[in-house]
Amino acid sequence: QIRFKKFLQSPYFNHSKDVLGLYDQLRTLNNSTTKTDIYKKIYPNKAFDNLQFNLLLNWFSERLEQFLAVEELRNDPHSEQLLRCCAFRKRGLARHFEHNAQLLHQRLLDAPQRDADYWLLEYRLQKERFAHWIVAPQDGKPNLGEVTEALTNFYLLENIKWSGTARSLETL
Repeated sequence: QIRFKKFLQSPYFNHSKDVLGLYDQLRTLNNSTTKTDIYKKIYPNKAFDNLQFNLLLNWFSERLEQFLAVEELRNDPHSEQLLRCCAFRKRGLARHFEHNAQLLHQRLLDAPQRDADYWLLEYRLQKERFAHWIVAPQDGKPNLGEVTEALTNFYLLENIKWSGTARSLETL
């Protein structure tokens, strides 16, 4: 709850004080609270407007969904690092891209598991490296072998997993 409130307080993510007011009102709900009561607390000098209230609920819902996505990203440092690489590549920041790509690659090499998620992340990283190579060619050949190996390994592992799932469901 505290993290979501901080999220709503951030002008980067939320431009509406009304959404923050709705959050505060929703935290103090009881069984007898109506939407008119909530509206009056947020807009004390206005008559109840159902359309405006529904719009406010929609904005609140969008901020909540965005918060949940940001929290998932914060809990997945590998994906966050990959997105940094993507952002640096798109902005032509070659040195930052290469540094972050190398850090992520080393983290992947140090990972104890080589499951489908590992290979999907490796594929996405190699795809970013290839895209970087296209716009800023370096010495040597492109990493096509690494791209296809990672994609193949991901596909094979996922195919085995889902084939096994399908087989086990056949017995039900």
